[in-house]
Amino acid sequence: MEEKEHPTRTEQLTIMYTSFRIFLYNEEKGEVMGRTAESWGKIGLFFLVYYACLAAFFAAIFAIAFSTMPEIEDGPKYTSFISDKPLLLVYPENGIGSWKREDIDRSIKTKYENFLDGRYNFTPLFIVKKNCSSGHKIMVDQ
Repeated sequence: MEEKEHPTRTEQLTIMYTSFRIFLYNEEKGEVMGRTAESWGKIGLFFLVYYACLAAFFAAIFAIAFSTMPEIEDGPKYTSFISDKPLLLVYPENGIGSWKREDIDRSIKTKYENFLDGRYNFTPLFIVKKNCSSGHKIMVDQ
């Protein structure tokens, strides 16, 4: 059997360069990157219309959204009905519902400030027990 000779590295690069050059501009067929001028025109026209419709859609959405907004002098459109009712608001706590048993005005404000400052103590939630058979400490929820 005959063995095929493999092209050298230089010959491979020359073949690749020639193929790429023909892909970029083929003089025989009059193609640029595999497409004729008519094909490029159709694709360009399609995307021009497509993006024009997309821009018109977003412009219509913005126009609708801005037409429903009140004037700045009128204030915000949405006002919460629970903002002045402290028992309906959710505050970060270490125990579920523990804020109901305490003085709302004083304790929630101080606990929330301590929570934000990182000074809040979360350990009272757990009791440390040592009666594990391996001697390790375990934390049990109260």
